[in-house]
Amino acid sequence: MNLYIWLFVALVAFIVEMATPSALLTIWFTIGASFAALLAYLDFNFFIQIIGFILVSSLSFVFLRPFLVKLVKVKATNTNADRLIGTEVTLTESLSSEKWGAVEIAGLRYSVSCTHPTNLEKGTLVKVVALKGARLIVEKVKGE
Repeated sequence: MNLYIWLFVALVAFIVEMATPSALLTIWFTIGASFAALLAYLDFNFFIQIIGFILVSSLSFVFLRPFLVKLVKVKATNTNADRLIGTEVTLTESLSSEKWGAVEIAGLRYSVSCTHPTNLEKGTLVKVVALKGARLIVEKVKGE
């Protein structure tokens, strides 16, 4: 009877893991429950099965997690907007700590904010240093 319980636990943990791809939440319990099912099949008592489940789940977490994290790591996908980083442009609308400014690049208007609280007037030369959502983060070009 314990065999079916452990197989059920392993199956549920596996289904939860498949529902959360690359999260590595319950794969450890799948491995531990599978080992406990093997112990149940070999007629070990329930206490030994529980110890085996806890031990194998813990060991698989400690030793397999670093390897699996590298294996399933999701890499960030660059967008075309990333090419704007490093571009020097002129503000088309003034910028303050209370109000976003604007720039125009290749005929497109972008909202901008600054890396630190400051007031920059329209016509100031700025450099795009980051992208936050649909907003460009800029800083004043040195020497301007």
